[in-house]
Amino acid sequence: MATLPPLYAHRLGREPGPDSSRAALRATLAGPVHGLETDVCLTGDGRLVLLHDPWLSTGTTSRGWAHEAESSELCHARLRDRDGAATNETPMLLDELLDVAPGDLAVQVEARWGALAGVGGVCIEHFLLHEGLVDRLRLDGLSVTTGTVNDATLAARAAALGVDAITTDRPAALCGELAAMLLAA
Repeated sequence: MATLPPLYAHRLGREPGPDSSRAALRATLAGPVHGLETDVCLTGDGRLVLLHDPWLSTGTTSRGWAHEAESSELCHARLRDRDGAATNETPMLLDELLDVAPGDLAVQVEARWGALAGVGGVCIEHFLLHEGLVDRLRLDGLSVTTGTVNDATLAARAAALGVDAITTDRPAALCGELAAMLLAA
């Protein structure tokens, strides 16, 4: 690993949580990070809300499907933490994220509708990555990022394959660990 690859905050920085929340975003932006990753769901009124799961009770205090709910309703629901407990955080709209994210920070949005917009890259789980796959995807003109990697050894292995970015729940901590590994090498 000659250089550190960019680190993208999975679900805006899942470690401080809750997923894709303002609190996670604030914590992530306080440390080193190169990009933000989040999932989005289309609402009944055509807005994009930052949610991992379209079945609302999975990640929020709301019920039903995201595509059947109005964005104003979803923005008043409470996000659940990793243990399923309701928090004081509410879902964000993609527009809000784009308004507050620094302009030089990459924002990676995962959504099924991305294919219709002309996908420019793929996110592959780290254990599936190998040199031949990365080379083939690059020949097809696609960027390659990893699925969530929180371990420095696994991140170094992915970096050695030349990925464009590594998605992580803990960008600040992983950045420090990878920097320490580079210094030790």
